[in-house]
Order: sequence, then C-alpha cells, then structure tokens
Amino acid sequence: MKDMDKKKVFMIGMPSSGKTTYLVSLCRLLLYGGQETGWKLDVKDVPEGFERVQILIKNINSYKAVRRTYGLELNNVALSLYNQNQEWMQFVVPDSSGEIFRDLVYDRRIASNIMEQIVESDMLLFFINVNTMISEERIKLGEKSAIKQLNEEHGDKVIQSAEDIAEEHAGDKENEQIKSKEQVKNKEKEQKKYNNQSALVELLQIIIYLVPHSLNIRFVISAWDLVEKEFKQDKVTPKEYIKIKLPLLYQYLEFNSKLFDYEIWGVSAQGGDFDDEDDLKKLQSNDGEDYICVVDSKADTSKDLTKLL
Repeated sequence: MKDMDKKKVFMIGMPSSGKTTYLVSLCRLLLYGGQETGWKLDVKDVPEGFERVQILIKNINSYKAVRRTYGLELNNVALSLYNQNQEWMQFVVPDSSGEIFRDLVYDRRIASNIMEQIVESDMLLFFINVNTMISEERIKLGEKSAIKQLNEEHGDKVIQSAEDIAEEHAGDKENEQIKSKEQVKNKEKEQKKYNNQSALVELLQIIIYLVPHSLNIRFVISAWDLVEKEFKQDKVTPKEYIKIKLPLLYQYLEFNSKLFDYEIWGVSAQGGDFDDEDDLKKLQSNDGEDYICVVDSKADTSKDLTKLL
C-alpha cells in the first residue's frame, strides 16, 4: 500500500497530556484485546521501535501507570491500520515527549521533520489532560482593589518600601544555602511546568498559522474517568467540559470555527487510576478493558479506542 493511499493521523499535546497512555493502550487493544475494533493493526508492517511500546504494555498489564521517561522515547512510531472496507491509515507518533510542543509555544522552535508530519497529516489528535495542568487563577475585582485584596490575604508586606526589599534580598544567599535538595528539586519541577490553557490556545494558534491548509482536529480530553467522578450524576459532554474547565480555549474554538474543522472527545485509555485502591480493584476484576471509555462529540460511548481515529 502506497503512502499516498493512506490517511495520516498525528498526535500533538503538551507534556503529560495523555498521548503515551493512549498509544500504549491502543496497541495493547490491537495486539491482545478480544473485542472487535473499527481499525486493525497490520502485523506484517510492525514498525521499528515497536518493542518499546510492548515494554510499556507490560506496565498496564501489571497495573502500573504509563509514565513517560526520558530513557524510553517512542521516536517516530507509525502504526499501519486498516478497516473492513480495506481503507488504510498511518497513525504517526513523534517523540513521546510533549516538550517538543512546549518548546514550540515558549521558544518558537520545532524540528523540521515534526512540522512536516503535521503539515502532511489528514487529522490531528490534540490531547488535553486538565489534571496535569496549572490552574490559572484570576483575581476577582469588585469594590476592593487588587492591592487591597492581596494585602488582606497575604499581609501588609505585599506593598513594601525599597529599603524593605533591599534588606530582604541581602539575606537571599543565606536563605538559598539552607534550602534542602528536595525544595530545590520541587522548584525546578514547578518552573518546567508550563502547561495551562493559555499555552494550549497558543499552541493551537501556532499550528494553525504554520499549516498552509485547513486542519481537521480532534481534541481529546484524557482521563475521562476522573471527569465522571467529578461530575458524578451530572453527565457532561466533552464540549461542555471544555466550556466549564477551559473557557479560554472554548471561546477561541467558538470564534474561530471557520479556520478549521474540529470535534471534542473524551477518553479513559486505561480505565481508571492505578493509584486509587477502589479503581484498582475494579480494574483487576475484569482486566481493565471493560472500563476503557471513548466518548464522541455527540456523547455516545464506546470501548473501542480506534474510534478516535
């Protein structure tokens, strides 16, 4: 099958947005799952590097979270898939690290081969995991000024004299020396965590600007099982969830819908939280597959992870 006959799907998303978990769970389903799927894996065309995916499949089988490590990158994995109509698809996965997209947002740089694959793709899967994002708090302004609110919440030291500031900075070096290694490590980790809805919108804007043709994007809300836990009896659609949790992104999509085609989906690729005792017992009772959930833009549900494609 020639490449020109294949539909190409490409994954993008900021760090810890759920791309790797979806990929590994998808491969597990295609290789070992007993249920019927809309797309099947062409086992005659298993790509180089696929053995690394299988290592992470063992994690899921052992109910261990699929956490990306710098020593186990899933570079340029491309799955050849086909359906009952003998239509073919190439599902392309770049370096599993979301840092390549974070760098695009903050440093305005991206590898040319990654950009070429984005441009050549027929559809983009744009992964979002609200649980791994920094919440952006806004100061609610009313009768009180922002400064007055800050002083009430944090004390009068919010507004300081130049002498006070100079005196505090004089002791900075001494304070730095007594910080524990763990504190420094946490600070560095926090500094690298640039994942918020402003960055999501910025990434989307950049991709739209760089791609010379109209895009077809499926936004994928990861960890949908946590969404269901949060809203319990109040069922929400993926679009309603975006509106509630990421209003800036929602407004951008609403006002720029003519620039690209899009749908919003939800997915629970591993079925639950392996670190939650109740979830773990539930998953172990049925090997986890019964609790995998894919929610489309019309709120219809499925256990077939290939539905996203």
